[in-house]
Amino acid sequence: MVIISLKNFIDSNYTQNLFTISQIQTFTIGVLLQNISKSLNGNNNNKKTNQKIISNNNNKEFWEKEIKLNNTVKNLANTSIDFNNLLANDLNVLLTGTSGYLGVYLLSNLLKRSNCSKIYCLVRNKKSNNEALETIINNLKYHRLYEQITANEFKKIEIILGDISIQQFGLQDGQYNNIASNINLIINCGANTNLISPYSECKPINVASTYEMLKFANHNEKLIKPIVHISSFSIFTNIQREEFEDSFIPSVDQIEQSENGYGQSKIVSEYLVREASNRGIPSIVLRLPFIFANPYTGIGNKNDFVQLFIQQCYKFKIYPDQFINLTNLAPITWISDNVCKILLNANCWENNSSKSYNLISDTFKISDVLEQLSKEFNLQKLDYNDWKSRLIESKNESCNKILILDPHKSLFTSNLKATRSTIKLLESMNSNYNDSFVTINMIKKHIDFHFK
Repeated sequence: MVIISLKNFIDSNYTQNLFTISQIQTFTIGVLLQNISKSLNGNNNNKKTNQKIISNNNNKEFWEKEIKLNNTVKNLANTSIDFNNLLANDLNVLLTGTSGYLGVYLLSNLLKRSNCSKIYCLVRNKKSNNEALETIINNLKYHRLYEQITANEFKKIEIILGDISIQQFGLQDGQYNNIASNINLIINCGANTNLISPYSECKPINVASTYEMLKFANHNEKLIKPIVHISSFSIFTNIQREEFEDSFIPSVDQIEQSENGYGQSKIVSEYLVREASNRGIPSIVLRLPFIFANPYTGIGNKNDFVQLFIQQCYKFKIYPDQFINLTNLAPITWISDNVCKILLNANCWENNSSKSYNLISDTFKISDVLEQLSKEFNLQKLDYNDWKSRLIESKNESCNKILILDPHKSLFTSNLKATRSTIKLLESMNSNYNDSFVTINMIKKHIDFHFK
């Protein structure tokens, strides 16, 4: 809340958008004051120079070091995996993030697959297997997935107490070697998704965990494990392109443009995964949008940025004007189903290669959704600053998370959507791309659940 208030103060009294949330969290008071002073004293040309001072700060050299894969990941290039055989039977999957939103849906989906024999769930901050299992069960029950799983399917779950961000997941050599001899596929979807966290806070979970997964993938040289890496459309923040090809990844110079630590950590991780493929670890990178609630139950992610925004607009019966932001959204059912279809499709893999898929919907204006909701629920339109003041006065913790929105700044372009090749791939797997669109009825279902 202090960080947001400081940014609002600087924007109102000095220069609009002189600093991002991430920069305010990272810079010292001295650096902040220095750049405010230069902004006040300079002309337009000097302001451009000031922006360079803020964003460069030896950052190119820093990011070049961050994206370089070190030698802790062995080079076993030219190894070959028969994906048709691997995916046909006896999959032993290492799955992270099962206490989260996407992870629990992937778990539910995989448990029902006859070719999945075991799902090893890596769970941290739990004292016992029973406590970890109870956490997963409660998550399944909350999302109404538990009753859909049979007793035999549930027996496929294997608990591993560990931490994805530390060496060997914090496991002893014996246990680490044992699971490395059994697991033959990795799905890494555990992440710090806090959009206001700086890179330094996102790195331990999002980047360090990627390193640990890559090291684990070829720890047993006789059993190389392909990796499914869950990434985000946030890597395309502030990037202008005619088309966002699946193979495109932001350059080192563009990493700073991401403006939030989460997006930056995802770009860095993608570089690491891509380089690891040159060392013999095949991978699939899936870039996902904001994930909306289940269209049938209305149950969503308690911490999701977009869902919190919609909830607060409904709760206080007000919404902001002047909102030009574009975003990308798809229901959890569509996302989880297609993640599984892609990772279990042998044609989506390639040896010594990293294949990326932009599994995202069409980008749309938030203002369009707000206008429709205002008609459905008789919401009052307020000037953005008045709307923000009302939320601040409420002292509601959820409100604090959405106050980083800048209504005059769109982070994504209107042409950010799934590529033609990805849509064609989905159609070949009997998946309807139109099902990725979030409708007003889905939003109403989510509101009904949340405020019932």
